[in-house]
Amino acid sequence: MNERYKITGLIRAEKFGGLYYERDRLVIELLNNSSFEIMDLIGKGYSVKETIERITKKYDVDYSRVEEDVLKYISYLEKSGYVVSESSSDNSNASVYLQKSKEHTLVWQDFILGMEPYELRAPLKVLLELTYACNLRCIHCFADADYCKEGMTIEKELGYEEWCRIIDNIVKNDVFEILLSGGEATMRDDLIKICEYIHSKNRTYSLLSNATLIDSKMARELKRTGCSKVESNLDGHDAKSYEAFRGVKGSFEQTIKGIKACLEAGIPVRCNVMETKKTIFNLKEIVNVAYKIGVREVCVIPLELGGRAKNLKEICFQKGDLEGLNSFYEDVNQWFDKKYGNTDMVLFTPNQFSKNKESKYTKIFDIAGMMPRCGAGLIHCTINPYGIVKMCPTDHSLLINEQLNILHDDLGNIWKNSKVLKTIRGNNFRKCVHCDQVCEMECPVMRNELEGTLNYSCHMGD
Repeated sequence: MNERYKITGLIRAEKFGGLYYERDRLVIELLNNSSFEIMDLIGKGYSVKETIERITKKYDVDYSRVEEDVLKYISYLEKSGYVVSESSSDNSNASVYLQKSKEHTLVWQDFILGMEPYELRAPLKVLLELTYACNLRCIHCFADADYCKEGMTIEKELGYEEWCRIIDNIVKNDVFEILLSGGEATMRDDLIKICEYIHSKNRTYSLLSNATLIDSKMARELKRTGCSKVESNLDGHDAKSYEAFRGVKGSFEQTIKGIKACLEAGIPVRCNVMETKKTIFNLKEIVNVAYKIGVREVCVIPLELGGRAKNLKEICFQKGDLEGLNSFYEDVNQWFDKKYGNTDMVLFTPNQFSKNKESKYTKIFDIAGMMPRCGAGLIHCTINPYGIVKMCPTDHSLLINEQLNILHDDLGNIWKNSKVLKTIRGNNFRKCVHCDQVCEMECPVMRNELEGTLNYSCHMGD
């Protein structure tokens, strides 16, 4: 009863109780008021006995009833790997979540995290676009970044002290995850200083980078300052295929070197492959290259028609292409399971997350079916190099038009009071966030750009 536990993930209060979040196992679980209170007391260092006593005193209820409920709940938390005993020498919790998740997870039809009545008080994650400078000329760039030579800067982008103020704002609002991006974040001379500041707040971060400028020294510095993962890109299996998409000769070799440097420094790397007609059909070869250099996670990313990608419809998959594309993925997944099924390699393809298709990955990621198809404005947002909050990197016309600057306002206030964000969280768009049809209107940014409004008549699935 005097035993104390440590929470393995992060928790924060919400109007419906709270949230438990664990990045490494990609676990998000809703907590009712009682569950959150127990976890909060555990997280503050109270023993089991002290937790029971405090709840009994606060609510003036029977001690034995509280004791029974608290012990039962802590047993569930321990089996789930959400807490570990301070006296335990074995903190291993892998795979337990899958074994019991359906029994303990809320499963409600039409329940979507981030939409009313389950809006969040702040985003779960925030992407910081530290600069629009980039050393590559990627043909699809969502941010429409400016090609610059190394060492060049873009006028009026925020400086170090301003980014520190933004990070303070984010931390104050209990955002679970910080991601650093661009453009190309490694173009900034003060990147490591920014990373150090995040680390000083007892936070980790992920870096989204083309990896071409990461050498062994930078990789070690990223590791030292709390980089939990690097997400790079690998849209081709050789220089010809990769550089045709990324736009600069020599970039394939530099990307491979950068990825290897991160891995050697002990930083996990995920390689993203953009889903286009120009890139995706080399997926098997790309997976082989990734595995050979030490990468153990490859993820296919659907192309969003924002930034420069708006002019690339000829390489985008249309509705009539989907049957063939899904057949291709089925073939790749069978090949992957046969070749890599007994290894620690993972491959994520878009068809694995279809509402109508269960896989070992959908069970891990979204056991309750509560995650929106796109979380922009619902569970995450982006901050551009000038401090303006926007939906995502492709947002050049929607939330960004409100000119909500995080240097001048609290992130929680912006998240709660934005007219655009209030609109997209309403019941009018509940169908969109879980829609299985192919429709550009599922994306609020595209809906606004194509129709000039967020309101439109949808007959999909009728």
